[in-house]
Amino acid sequence: MMRLCSSLFLLSLVLNLVVGMVLGMDRPMESDAHYFYKLAASLAAGDGYVFQEGFWPDAPSMQRLPGWPFLVSLVMRLVPGVSDVVLMRMTALTVNALNAALVAMLTWRLIRYPLPCVVAFLLYAVHPTALVCAYDGLSEPFFVTLCVGGLLLFVTGTDESCRSPALAFGGILLLGVAVLVRANFLLWIGFAGLGLVIDSIRRQRIPGVRDLVFLALGVAVFLLPPILWAARNHRICGDFPVLSTIRGQTFYGGNNEVVANQKKYWGYWVFPNSIPGETTMWDLSRSMSEYEVDVYYYEKGKRFIAEHPLGMPKLELGKLLRAYVPVPWNPSLKSWSLAAFRWALYVGLILGLATTWRNLGMFSRVVLSSALMTNVATVLIFYGYTRFAFVI
Repeated sequence: MMRLCSSLFLLSLVLNLVVGMVLGMDRPMESDAHYFYKLAASLAAGDGYVFQEGFWPDAPSMQRLPGWPFLVSLVMRLVPGVSDVVLMRMTALTVNALNAALVAMLTWRLIRYPLPCVVAFLLYAVHPTALVCAYDGLSEPFFVTLCVGGLLLFVTGTDESCRSPALAFGGILLLGVAVLVRANFLLWIGFAGLGLVIDSIRRQRIPGVRDLVFLALGVAVFLLPPILWAARNHRICGDFPVLSTIRGQTFYGGNNEVVANQKKYWGYWVFPNSIPGETTMWDLSRSMSEYEVDVYYYEKGKRFIAEHPLGMPKLELGKLLRAYVPVPWNPSLKSWSLAAFRWALYVGLILGLATTWRNLGMFSRVVLSSALMTNVATVLIFYGYTRFAFVI
């Protein structure tokens, strides 16, 4: 299996590099990737975790999580003299190629049949969103790497217990590091704990002391990476726990009158500056710190939800539709092709669950179900987006 997965990785790597060369490896980073790129370059240059083009150029940044920029900064240091943009894109494309092989390995771990492994590999290797995210230098492919890598160490598939304690804790640690790429994944540990409680009640089994100690250590290992990052941010802003100061901007941008009432943005996200009557972030930054602006936006989002209880079901429906229903909001040949691919993924999901779910062990069921619930909760709390749905 390892030899097969190595071959699949090389095949996927060629595909990713071809995509990169066709679209241009030195194309400037845009959107979120631009922030990641600048943070990585700052780390590689020894200037600290600072975004010098932001509203607070002299203060340590707390906006973007450090997982992806840190990995990119390591590559920049290891390969000096090469364009940082090219290195970041090469890293993202390589990580994405690795994911295709890891997905095949996880499929083998869960199902133990070669054909589904190859099908899973092909579906990920040509996944348009995966290729676009990798080419654009976004963090989602690395998040997938950490999650699938963690699952490979953590679950066995058919057995009713996890793997050896050392491998299990290693897998849980990788899942904890994944929180430093996508903060919303912190919810996974809560859903997983709930799933274990429900399973114990269903089977009328009281966990023993050994089980409880193992679970407590697992929770501690999972929380260690985000706690360390939150401790760093506590020294900066004085509050705890703070993982990211774009929480408020993301939350308010997905819960406001524009996304609730305008068909074009229904269930999606708008920058708070685009909300009627809202003070621009530039004006806010002149009198508030990065953390204070985050709290300001977060409270605005909570206030909108509290003042519009009857309108929230409609908004939540829009979030779910936009994230999970593969129907183009802006119809074109490209968008319909992507939609058709996602429908094919759903067919694979239904077939996979119908044929294998009963044979999966308790740990595998809880871990995978918790990941799905975490994804749905993220969409409901923030907004509907293909990038959110892609990682599941």
